This record gives sequence, structure tokens and C-alpha cells, in this order.
Amino acid sequence: MSGGDKKWSEEDLHAYIDGQMHRDRRREYEQYLATRPDLLRRIHSYQLQIGEMFRAFGSAKDWRS
Repeated sequence: MSGGDKKWSEEDLHAYIDGQMHRDRRREYEQYLATRPDLLRRIHSYQLQIGEMFRAFGSAKDWRS
């Protein structure tokens, strides 16, 4: 793992995907992602899965109790 990789965690990846990352940190993370096509493919895959779940089950507000 290179030095740049150690700064970012799996939690950061999911915060990015979920739109829960602070604007400034998001900008920094996107610069990092520009060097990581493997993570961009992974993010795209997660986004497709999320879209499929929403199409199948409705939005999160539809199934929250």
C-alpha cells in the first residue's frame, strides 16, 4: 500500500458513495480517486447495485420504520 492509500479507509469509500463525506474531504478524495481506476470501477459497481436496490425495493424512506 502506498503512502496515499494509508490516508483513506474503507469507511471513507462508503462515506463517499453515500454522499456523507464533507465537501473539502470529498474534493481531496476525488483527487486520490483520479489515480485509482480500480476504486472508480468499484464505486461504479456499488452505485449500480444501490440503484438496483432502490428500483426493486423503493427508496430508503419507503422501508424505514
